[in-house]
Amino acid sequence: MPPQPQGQLAQQPLNRPVALVAGLLCFICGAAVFAVAIGALPVQPGTLAAPRWVAGCAGVILMAGAFIPLNAAFGLPYWLNQLIGLTVSLGLALVFNWVAFFPGERQFSSTLSVPGVSVSTAGGQLAGRVMFGLGALLADAIVLHALWWQLRRARTPAPRNTGAPPER
Repeated sequence: MPPQPQGQLAQQPLNRPVALVAGLLCFICGAAVFAVAIGALPVQPGTLAAPRWVAGCAGVILMAGAFIPLNAAFGLPYWLNQLIGLTVSLGLALVFNWVAFFPGERQFSSTLSVPGVSVSTAGGQLAGRVMFGLGALLADAIVLHALWWQLRRARTPAPRNTGAPPER
């Protein structure tokens, strides 16, 4: 195999069998989490540290994420790519907003690692909620931008092909 030019990542498509296995494993994990969330897969009472709808969001995020390696290997339709991106973004925004802004006790920790040294501490409620709040605001902005872009794109008529070269 010829060496890659310096400073460039390989642009080879993902191996199809690897993509299928990765996608299937991700989908199975997401389906299991979603099954717990809807009560189809029983768990010990008190096992979940979040409401079932938050676990359901996590399951949906994993199931939608299963299509990402499939897209890299096979190429999926544009509309499906957009739906996957919006699903993952909306799910993350919902989870981040729950952690940051919904009432209830939360437990946070922080870790700083440099080669040879790792320091972990328990984080405070305020610091953890502020950090998740910043993430929630960013995720909300991404979802709103994606929705705005899709609505704008849907309202813009497709260009008509008249056979003439485009005007400059």
